[in-house]
Amino acid sequence: MPKHLMDDTYQAVAAIPIYRAVIAGAGVTGIALPGGAGVRIIGITQDAVAGTAALPRNVVVRSRGTSKAVAAAAILRDALVSVDGVTGLLKTAVAGEHVVGRAVYAAGAPNDIFEVNLDALDFVV
Repeated sequence: MPKHLMDDTYQAVAAIPIYRAVIAGAGVTGIALPGGAGVRIIGITQDAVAGTAALPRNVVVRSRGTSKAVAAAAILRDALVSVDGVTGLLKTAVAGEHVVGRAVYAAGAPNDIFEVNLDALDFVV
């Protein structure tokens, strides 16, 4: 069965690593790293914006389908995940947080890259 993905192009005005959760930033198409834990996001970056020499710069953000993401801590398979904080890493969601999606595969340790299904996006645990 094909995976249905939804990617859009946004503009980053600061360095943003690959596979990080991002929120709406300045302007119509701006993005930024989250301001804290458990917040609503627009998606996960699919490429990195390194340095500041050529900013603003276009970056692809996935908002539906499956995406790789970076874990803030170990995450179990099928766990609901949310934003850990200002780094855009993901963690197991707790009560009161916006859910980013569901872990397709487990993440064994901090900074592991794992796969998340974003179709469960945007409800509060």
